[in-house]
Amino acid sequence: MVGDDPDEMGDNLVAVSVGGTVAEMALGEDHTCMLLDSGDVVCFGKNDSGQLGLGDTSTRGQIAGDVGEAADLGAGLSAVAVAAGCRHTCGLLDDGTVKCFGYTTGTTDNMGDDAGEMGDDLPAVSLDGTVSAVAAGCDHTCALMDDGTVMCWGRNTHGQLGTGDSDDRLDGSGLELVAVDLDGSVATAIAAGESHTCALLDDDSIKCW
Repeated sequence: MVGDDPDEMGDNLVAVSVGGTVAEMALGEDHTCMLLDSGDVVCFGKNDSGQLGLGDTSTRGQIAGDVGEAADLGAGLSAVAVAAGCRHTCGLLDDGTVKCFGYTTGTTDNMGDDAGEMGDDLPAVSLDGTVSAVAAGCDHTCALMDDGTVMCWGRNTHGQLGTGDSDDRLDGSGLELVAVDLDGSVATAIAAGESHTCALLDDDSIKCW
């Protein structure tokens, strides 16, 4: 641990070097991801599910100099936003799609823990439309579409997907993703907690599920 002793703070607290200028950061349960102004996503920390997007399960950040390798998002693609769940990471790409890696949907199948699962081999989430924002809970993820609808997938034990049921929307489940019913309103922002989701609506109200 770092920060539980006064001698570890202040001038003694070492800055993290990720090889570029950080535009945005996202924190998961035991990993951290940085969106650089170049559009690269650089992650460090625990990597047991491939949540760092490096095609392996090796932890990064415990050895000097082992942080800085960017996740391979595919040829010609860069990220404009990043979100981190408990053991997964999602990048909103410059073509309006979302790619996720790690324990992405609550299944036993991880994405990104093998070199053959990243880059062009990493599929975008099947969403009908262009994504404008993404938010990650522990084992679920939500996308704000450019038309103001909200689409969520992953674990749904507590209704966090907003589908009116508790059925998981997982890889291979056969269930299609459906938009959250916001009673005719459109969302302008979204946020996700461990097992719940909230949307800021165009009338400045907030709805959570």
